[in-house]
Amino acid sequence: MESANATARRLGADLAFDTHEALVVRPEVDLVVVAVKVPDHKQIVSDALAAGKMVYCEWPLARNLSEAEALEGFARERRLRTVVGLQGGLHPPVLFLRGLVARGVIGKPLSTSVRAHLTDDMWVGRYDPPVEYMADAKHGATLLSIMLGHGLEPLARVLGTIESLSAVVANQRGDGVRLSDSPISPSRCAAAASLPKCYRSPRLMRLPTCNSTHPQRGSPASTPSSPPTSATEPPLRRTSRSPSIATGYSRRSPGPLKQVIGSICPAPTE
Repeated sequence: MESANATARRLGADLAFDTHEALVVRPEVDLVVVAVKVPDHKQIVSDALAAGKMVYCEWPLARNLSEAEALEGFARERRLRTVVGLQGGLHPPVLFLRGLVARGVIGKPLSTSVRAHLTDDMWVGRYDPPVEYMADAKHGATLLSIMLGHGLEPLARVLGTIESLSAVVANQRGDGVRLSDSPISPSRCAAAASLPKCYRSPRLMRLPTCNSTHPQRGSPASTPSSPPTSATEPPLRRTSRSPSIATGYSRRSPGPLKQVIGSICPAPTE
């Protein structure tokens, strides 16, 4: 409460709170803005709606679809105005593109693509202490749930609402790293459950472990000095995609990863 009061004085705010419960019940409050970690969204939004307040909640609304549907239903029952914060569609360049398409300036769009380059460490599996919770998909704060949503919303604003969806998602990064003390974070890849525990440099992460033991995608890892080749398969090449990813081998031509090479774990001790 001491820091809340100090902030209120600095900003010239009349009210200060150290819990959201105290905030949502105040009659002076008309709109509650929820801009905290995703795991806390459901409780705060629910309490605000129960108090009869309008709500602006940043995307994603909740940790999963069932929570989001429950909040949407509660808001309808209470007949309250609510907003989910997907602000990209209101960005002036996006609105400009929407206008071009709507006026037929480029004709009828037949196809499109979106490319994104994410620079924050957390999106490549390097977690500072405040965002370590993002390593567990159950918290609803993943690259798929957050950044993809923010990317698809402006796309739909320009080209129209998505009517059907067919998608393939692949986790190409495997395990993440806690930057506070460098141990490996639990992998969201089911195949990693049988791998030995190990610790490594915070600059290194395992290459995709899901594919290394897949019956249709090659055998378990061997040493980098003797990459497997055959007369019918193109040779494998050594790759190092970024400083955060261990070196391995992959096909020159498109296709599934055949083998993961080069463990950077010490020999298992347990």
